[in-house]
Amino acid sequence: MKTIKLLRIELIVIAIGIVIIGCGGKKTDSNSNNMEYLYEDPEEYDIEEETTGDLEIPFTTLPSGNITIPVKINGVTFDMMYDTGASVTMITAAEAKYMYQKGNFTTDDILNYQKFQTANGEISVGLKINLKKVELGEITLRNIEAVVVANQQAPLLLGQTVMREFGNFTVDYDKKVIRFSE
Repeated sequence: MKTIKLLRIELIVIAIGIVIIGCGGKKTDSNSNNMEYLYEDPEEYDIEEETTGDLEIPFTTLPSGNITIPVKINGVTFDMMYDTGASVTMITAAEAKYMYQKGNFTTDDILNYQKFQTANGEISVGLKINLKKVELGEITLRNIEAVVVANQQAPLLLGQTVMREFGNFTVDYDKKVIRFSE
């Protein structure tokens, strides 16, 4: 039963990739591991603007107790769940499609497929992508890996692929801010 469910999810994710690629984007050789462009300039991984002190990002607490913060991805602002337990940053196919239609996401940003384990232990498959620009307040990060998932009900997660770019982060529940520092 799990194998059938996993196969169904993989087929949905593949269909999403085909739809995105089929919308006039550049086709690449699926057998090549064409990720060199991510590593051409190591400086692009660094934080774009150096700041002194801490960066404070205001957050909203949902009724569930989860925290969301505003994050700008490739020029589009989303409220994303701050999830220290998520190994990757995650968006749904709806956000990827919206960014594609607005010209903020291209087929060049598609890297591969990736299996991941959800919080309830299930194994899922997502489309691994490169986010060219992720902005948290006045800080800009470049070339951040993320996963696109087919589940339209899935929350948008700000995961470790973003958080590990900072030395430390602290949640200040009194001031309702997340403090990032180097």
